[in-house]
Amino acid sequence: MKEVNIKAKKYDERNRNCNNTVLLLKKYRDLAMEVAVDTGTLKRTIEQEYGSNTSEFLDILRKYNVKINKNEKLLKEINECNEKNNVLKSIEGYLNIIKDNYKNGNKIYSILYHTYLRKYELTVDSIRNYVTSDLNLEYTMCKDTYFKYLKQGIYLLDSIIWTESNLAVIIAIACTAMLGFLGTRLGI
Repeated sequence: MKEVNIKAKKYDERNRNCNNTVLLLKKYRDLAMEVAVDTGTLKRTIEQEYGSNTSEFLDILRKYNVKINKNEKLLKEINECNEKNNVLKSIEGYLNIIKDNYKNGNKIYSILYHTYLRKYELTVDSIRNYVTSDLNLEYTMCKDTYFKYLKQGIYLLDSIIWTESNLAVIIAIACTAMLGFLGTRLGI
């Protein structure tokens, strides 16, 4: 298994894939915030332009199979919001795969969730306390164990996300490129 220093600010070319996974995880909160803001903006736009709340608007579209192609800006905003939301759901789904199918999956899931997916960033000590509580451990998880499972989780997630057969990879790469986090490393 290749070595990755997940605490380092810079990664060399050998660790490119794990670097992308760590960047994707680190930007999860930013992406979640963008989705929340975009959703609020879309709701206001629909209410202002169409005079109904979002659920009524979507019900009418489904019921009468109405296309909103005339409003390209709104359609583009809806599609972008859906793409970002799909990336969030994919990451959450991949973590659930780890939780349900891998040895120590619950530990890895809890560590990755509290490290990257929680609404607010926590210190390592706070994360260890939450993980201890989640897993009903008798003693607080030590830092070495925390980093061991964090590293293992990143490798597992890396192998799940960036496999060439994974169709969601295209969406993840496009979205992270759109957000500008991959830069020129992948030639995007």
